[in-house]
Amino acid sequence: MDQQKLDRAIGRRLKTLRMHAGMTLNELAARSGVSRAMIGRVERAQSSATASLLGKL
Repeated sequence: MDQQKLDRAIGRRLKTLRMHAGMTLNELAARSGVSRAMIGRVERAQSSATASLLGKL
């Protein structure tokens, strides 16, 4: 799997899990310590998520 496909898959999964939990970007950001902007970029596959970032989420 190439990096772009992986980034899109991670982004889709993150958004699905967040929405299933009924959380907004702001709520997830507050709980995880990851900025709302970064979470949004990961969900849109505009940024690659590090293992550390995924651990926080």
